[in-house]
This record gives sequence, C-alpha cells and structure tokens, in this order.
Amino acid sequence: QRTALNVLLKHAESASDKAFYQWELETFEAMQQPLKVDSTQWTKYAGTYGAWRIMQHTDHLAAQHHTCYRLLPLSQTTFIVNDEIRLRFENNDLMVLYRDGGAEHFRKT
Repeated sequence: QRTALNVLLKHAESASDKAFYQWELETFEAMQQPLKVDSTQWTKYAGTYGAWRIMQHTDHLAAQHHTCYRLLPLSQTTFIVNDEIRLRFENNDLMVLYRDGGAEHFRKT
C-alpha cells in the first residue's frame, strides 16, 4: 500500500490529487508505525477550543466534537481525528485541518 501511494503521489496530475495522496500516505504511515510522542505536552493541549474539547488520558489524547475520538499522533503537534480531519496545536490555538484543504482556527478558552 505504501508503494502504491508513493507511485500515485509521484504521478499525481493536479495539486488536489497530490494533496489527497499525501494525506493518505501520512495516515497510512501513522497507523503502521505509531509515533512516540512526548506525552508531557498533552497537558497544555487539554482544554476547550470552540466546539472542540481536548482531553488528556494516560496513554492518548481524545477529542470530543459531537462524538469522541481517540487521536492518533502524526507529529508532536498534529493528530489524526478521522479520515477527513486532523488537529494541529499551535500555542493556545487549535487548527482544525480538513482533507479538502480547508481549515478552522480556534483559541483555547
């Protein structure tokens, strides 16, 4: 699957196709080899950002937004929510990143 995604990414004909395959490849990699993250950072991520509530657990972060999601780390600051959404923490802000390239910004309250 990794090889196929790399080939598709390399031969993508448009920026949107390239973004799609890059998103898929990053998700695949994160699921195959979960990133070891510094969980001491999680304390500062926990809180409420608009309609999003971030909760710290012993071994993971969770996000509540209409339903509850266990977050999968993509980097120290970016987490996968599901196939369509990622969360990125920046200081006291939360960026909600969408597969289609859209994004929303929320300040921690």
